[in-house]
Amino acid sequence: MSIGVGLVGYGASGSVFHGPLIKAHDGFEMRAVVTSQFSQVNSHFPEAALAENMEQVLNRKDIDLIIITAPNTLHFPFARQALAAGKHVVLEKPFVNNVREGRELIAL
Repeated sequence: MSIGVGLVGYGASGSVFHGPLIKAHDGFEMRAVVTSQFSQVNSHFPEAALAENMEQVLNRKDIDLIIITAPNTLHFPFARQALAAGKHVVLEKPFVNNVREGRELIAL
């Protein structure tokens, strides 16, 4: 059984760090990527669905883990949405932009 992954963002971090690590480990399967870089993602992960927004990933029952590599200002709202949807979350640094946001995510 593999862990279904949704990757939010396919810039440098998603394409150079997270994407290759997911591909290298048999325990993970890239199932969807939120990006505007459709052709690049399709060449690296032809099996992954291409999504235009976070909601398309959140609604998938085959995604267990969401990796958020979006701009820092989106870390908190995207992580809150993913946790509320029952997903596991990996956030890049900075985790959040202030202590209040961090405490709220920890409570979730």
